[in-house]
Amino acid sequence: MNYAFSGPKAYRTTDLHVAAFLIARGHRLVGIERSGRLQEFCFDADAAGDVRHYFENAAIGSRDYGRALRNVKRALHEGK
Repeated sequence: MNYAFSGPKAYRTTDLHVAAFLIARGHRLVGIERSGRLQEFCFDADAAGDVRHYFENAAIGSRDYGRALRNVKRALHEGK
C-alpha cells in the first residue's frame, strides 16, 4: 500500500468510519497520508460519490463493514 499518495484526482477523508464504509462499498484505499497525529485516507476520485450514501445511512453488510474497519485499523498500525 502506498502511504504517501498525492494524486491530483483523489478523494480524501480523515474519518475512519467513512474510509471503512468506502472500502466496504468496493473502493480501494490507495494510500494514507500522515501529518503528525492526523491521517488522511486517500481513495480514487470516484469514491466521493459514495460518501453521500454514508451520510444517508445506506444499508451495508455488517460483516463487510466490520472487515473493512479492521483492515483500515491494521493499515494505520502497520504504517507506524
